[in-house]
Amino acid sequence: MMKTGCKFKLHLLLGAGLALLLVLAGCAGGGSVSTIAASADPLGVSRILVLPFQDMYKVFGANMSYNCPLCDSVYEIETVSPDADLFLTDQLMAVLTARGDFSLNSPDEAEGVVQQLVSPDGRLLPPLDLLQRAGRSVDADGVLLGRVYRFEERIGAKFSVQRPASVTFDLLLIRVVDGRILWTGRFEETQKSLSENLFNLGTFVRRGGRWISAQEMAQAGLEEMLKTFPRP
Repeated sequence: MMKTGCKFKLHLLLGAGLALLLVLAGCAGGGSVSTIAASADPLGVSRILVLPFQDMYKVFGANMSYNCPLCDSVYEIETVSPDADLFLTDQLMAVLTARGDFSLNSPDEAEGVVQQLVSPDGRLLPPLDLLQRAGRSVDADGVLLGRVYRFEERIGAKFSVQRPASVTFDLLLIRVVDGRILWTGRFEETQKSLSENLFNLGTFVRRGGRWISAQEMAQAGLEEMLKTFPRP
C-alpha cells in the first residue's frame, strides 16, 4: 500500500509539472514586444506614407544612447548588419499590403522626400514638421516611420552558437494633420538558451530548439508587433 501511495503521489507531481510546462509554453513569448496606441476615434488616417527603415547605426555609430525626440524613448544603438533596413522595410510593406485596409505610399515614392524638405532659410525642419510635410507632399494623411537600432546576426550554426542573433527596432504612426503619434511599437530580443531562461520554453519549442537568424527573429517580431496596428 505504501508503494502504491508513493507511485500515486509521483504521478500527481509529474502531472503538475507537465501542466506547469504547458502553461509556460503557452505564455512565454519571444523577444520583448511593446505597443502603445493613442485614443484616436476616429483614426483620421486612410492613406499612409511608409518611409524606409532608418539604420541608426549608419547615422550615429555603435555604443550610443539615442533619445527619440518624437516618443521620448531611449535606445542603445549597436551594430546593424548591412541591408537590415531594406529587409525590414520589405517585410513591413508585405504585412501591411496583405492586410489591405490602408492605401499605401511605398518607400520608393518616399525616397528623397524628407531630405528635400528644408526650412526657408535652408536648415532642416524639426523632425515632426519634416514628417508632416513629407506626408502632405504625397497626399498621405499618415506617416509610418521605422528605425533599426541593432541587427546582429548569429555567429555559429542552428544548434551551436558563439553569439546569438540580436535585434532592436521600432515603428511610429503619425497623423499628418496634427502631428499626433497614433501608435508606437518596439521590438527587442537577444536569443537565449533554455537553460538561461526557463520562461522562454514556449518560444524554444516553436523554434525547434535551434538558434535562429536575425532575419527570422526580426520577421517574427514585426508580425507580432503589427497585430496591434490600428485599423482605419
